[in-house]
Amino acid sequence: VSQSRYAALQERLGLLAQKYRVTEDAVAIRYCMDAIQGSIVLSGANNLEHLNQNLKATTFKLTNQEISELNSFAISPKEYWEERKKLVWN
Repeated sequence: VSQSRYAALQERLGLLAQKYRVTEDAVAIRYCMDAIQGSIVLSGANNLEHLNQNLKATTFKLTNQEISELNSFAISPKEYWEERKKLVWN
């Protein structure tokens, strides 16, 4: 997956965040809630402000078109894990 693909995803998340007046994290959480049936989403928040922002994912719902657009950024699990293996961690 190229960095340009991530740039396009980041841009789309940013536009949706502006539309719904939430953070990009809240959009990502909402996507999981709407697109993955029966999902339970953990926010990963490590402070109260972050948690409050993430909770805003419950204040809107993505349209079917928006879900479809975000689905277009999907990669296979194998590709995901191969990419993760190459990351440098501190």
